[in-house]
Amino acid sequence: MTAPLFAFRLRPLEEIEPWHGPDGPGLSWFGLTDGAYWLSLADPAIVGLDADISASPLYCDYQVARLFDDLTELAPYALAEVPAQLHAFFAREAGRSWHDFREAWWHRAKDSPQTDELDGLMDAAAELRRLRTLDASHMQSRPEILIWSSAGRVHIKWDVRGNAVDGAPVRGMVRGGATLTREQFIGELRDFCARLCEAMDERIRQVAQGALAPAIRIDVEQLVREQALRRKQLEHELANPRFADDWPAVVEAIGRLRDRRGADRRV
Repeated sequence: MTAPLFAFRLRPLEEIEPWHGPDGPGLSWFGLTDGAYWLSLADPAIVGLDADISASPLYCDYQVARLFDDLTELAPYALAEVPAQLHAFFAREAGRSWHDFREAWWHRAKDSPQTDELDGLMDAAAELRRLRTLDASHMQSRPEILIWSSAGRVHIKWDVRGNAVDGAPVRGMVRGGATLTREQFIGELRDFCARLCEAMDERIRQVAQGALAPAIRIDVEQLVREQALRRKQLEHELANPRFADDWPAVVEAIGRLRDRRGADRRV
């Protein structure tokens, strides 16, 4: 069976370390999702829970709720169709070269009277990519994971080139990706959210029955309320996008940056 794109496992309840506050040790819905998650993109041989998943550059030992929150926030942006004129900008190599250009340009032209205007354009262009970049700051190899849409398909690209884990360069696969239909990607999102909510249903039931040590504070009623909200979170974000990309202005800005790119090589 093909592994889910967004995979996870929860840490056994008895192994979860509670958070310590002024009122003593406690746990919340977020804390109870402690475990590990990963994207099944880094190695064709890593396809299930019994494999050495922790070797994947896309593996994260952290609360699974973090991936849940990051995906639900990113989904509307990732599913918004990018105009054809900007496809190259969102492609991996184009994105890296734009980043390199920005850094080099800044050092060469920081005293130019046009610096503020052009720097603003580059910041705006970078923001488009940031909104479609899955936060991977908690993953051990800190990959860049870009997710964006065009022509009814969702593209996922990841890259860890130049990154290190415990001081050593990442070995094995250092970049990759996948392309899904829009329906497939939404299906993966819904599947992940449903699996996590189902696992948390069982976890909350165990907590309500006294599975945690008596010294650990936990509000079961709050857990139940938050669980109900979490079940609706993804669908709410998909149905109520809170943004509107001004694509004509973006195309113009990036076009100006492209025109300027050649000129700035002579700065």
